[in-house]
Amino acid sequence: DRFSLQELVKRGILQTKERTVDNLERLLAFFGVADPEVAENVWGSYRTAFRRSTVLTPDDYATAVWLRQAELRAREIPCAPYDRAVLLELLPQLRALTVEEPAVWRTEIPRLCARAGVAVVFVAAPPNSHVSGVTRWL
Repeated sequence: DRFSLQELVKRGILQTKERTVDNLERLLAFFGVADPEVAENVWGSYRTAFRRSTVLTPDDYATAVWLRQAELRAREIPCAPYDRAVLLELLPQLRALTVEEPAVWRTEIPRLCARAGVAVVFVAAPPNSHVSGVTRWL
């Protein structure tokens, strides 16, 4: 009842908007857990640094879906082991990319950051999450 079934279908997590056992199983599999209470404990324990609205109240369930999608995509990115020195060395290039067109920085920033062991992904935030960015150790 707490998740937007329409949004879950739109994101390809569920196939239908019906409240079925099959959809519950798909949602639990998406979160990598076997029990709904465990899912809440898992995403409640995420150590994150958010860029989110301070005026609007975020929907924690929408935010959890967004975080999980980002996590799954990030795990697919081949990255070098984290290296702070390499990341610091790349900062001038990364800053310079922020004034380029999105077509440039959307590919270059993740490519460069992967060299320093940082996976950068872009996942559209779901409605009512009121977030625009997050940093998290995986």
